[in-house]
Amino acid sequence: MNIDPRTIILAIIAAAVIYLLLKRQKERQKDAPPRLHLHTLPQDARAEMQTHLNNGRKVDATRVISQKAGVSLKEAKNFVEAVKDGRA
Repeated sequence: MNIDPRTIILAIIAAAVIYLLLKRQKERQKDAPPRLHLHTLPQDARAEMQTHLNNGRKVDATRVISQKAGVSLKEAKNFVEAVKDGRA
C-alpha cells in the first residue's frame, strides 16, 4: 500500500486547522460572560456568596451559587470569579 505524500500533508494541515479552531472556540467560551447574573439570583444567595467572598472563601461561595442557582460547579466558579473581578 502506497500513500501519496500530498495526502499525508493535507491530513496534517487539516488536523492543524481543526486544532486551532477548537482552541480558539475554547478561549472564546472562557472569556464569555457567565449566563448567571447577580440580579437573577435570590437575595439570600447573593448575600451568602458575598459573605464568603469577603472572608476569602471562594470555594464556599461557588458551592452556594451552584446549589442555589442549580448550575454546575464549573459555571458557578466562573460566575464567582466574574463577580470577584467585577465582570458580573
